[in-house]
Parts: sequence; C-alpha cells; structure tokens
Amino acid sequence: MTIKSRSDKIIDVVIYIFMAVVVFLCIFPLWYITVASFSSNDAVASGRVLFWFSDFTLESYKTVVSQQHIWVSYANTIFYS
Repeated sequence: MTIKSRSDKIIDVVIYIFMAVVVFLCIFPLWYITVASFSSNDAVASGRVLFWFSDFTLESYKTVVSQQHIWVSYANTIFYS
C-alpha cells in the first residue's frame, strides 16, 4: 500500500466533490419528475414541489391509464422490441 501525499489527498477530495455534483445533476431531474408525477398539479405549478411530494395524488396516472392511445402505444413498443 502506498502512502498518499498531501497533494494527492487534495486532488482526491476535489475529484470526489466534482463527481458528487455530477451525480446530483444527473439524478435530480429524474427524482423531480417522479416527485412531480405523484404531486397535485396545483402544488407543482405553484412551486411547492422540489425535493419531496406535496399534496400526494395519483390523478396523473389515472389520466394516463384512462387514455386508449397509451395502450396501443404500449402494445407497439412490445411488438417492435
């Protein structure tokens, strides 16, 4: 095992911070979409949704599932895959 110098440790910390920022920037939009999909439209439009659910509801999923076109599209996806 090699002993790291002070400059190596500093570079490691900078790399870890940089990678944490990159991971956050990649994961946050996916998390926000998920949280927004389970929150009410009013909460999303007013900006009350950021990191956690606000006014939990499944209305958006009920709307999507009730549309006939989504099932045709889903069947096409399975067929072409």
